[in-house]
Amino acid sequence: MKKYGLGFDGEAFAAEYLEGLGFTVLEKNFISRFGEIDIIAKTDDGKYLCFVEVKTRMSGKNYASGLESVSAVKQNKIIKTAEYYIAKNSRIVEKEKLQPRFDCIEINIPEKDGEHDFSNVDLKYIANAFGT
Repeated sequence: MKKYGLGFDGEAFAAEYLEGLGFTVLEKNFISRFGEIDIIAKTDDGKYLCFVEVKTRMSGKNYASGLESVSAVKQNKIIKTAEYYIAKNSRIVEKEKLQPRFDCIEINIPEKDGEHDFSNVDLKYIANAFGT
């Protein structure tokens, strides 16, 4: 993976993971005036439009878990950005009867020789992480 930082690499890894599950990735790093959504994807059954927050951490570091670090303020920004995306793409969302869902992917990776080692990750995928 290119060296654009741990977060960027983690988001690229998460997108590949979702595609491996059969999801269709529609957008990466979607930005609005309200905030940013890391990944927007449709589930393999075409039922859900998932707004995915990705949190990548180095293993062994004393950080809060990925899910714990998605605060209520961050969730609200993601929700407002998702509402903007849905309004902007209302024809597709309505035609395909997609239901919005907010997911989180937490990636913990070991560091190997100062590089990000994605060969041995601990990935947790939490569907409906916001409970909405």
